[in-house]
Amino acid sequence: MSSISIILPVYNVAPYLEECLESLIAQTYQDFEVIAVNDGSSDGSLAILEAYQAKLPQLSIISQRNQGYLRHVIQVEKR
Repeated sequence: MSSISIILPVYNVAPYLEECLESLIAQTYQDFEVIAVNDGSSDGSLAILEAYQAKLPQLSIISQRNQGYLRHVIQVEKR
């Protein structure tokens, strides 16, 4: 189990997502997990997340239809 869990809510943030993920890759401290919750994005955000899974092995993706931020938290708690 990782010492830090980062919950990354994702909803139509494709223009910013690669910069965010590259920032996580560049971290010197690597004992973390990233749980990205895609909330029904329609702008290609999910494809970007999937493409980064090979570059960022700590990344796991939960994809759901659009349900809002609170559902993000509930989905992560269920893990």
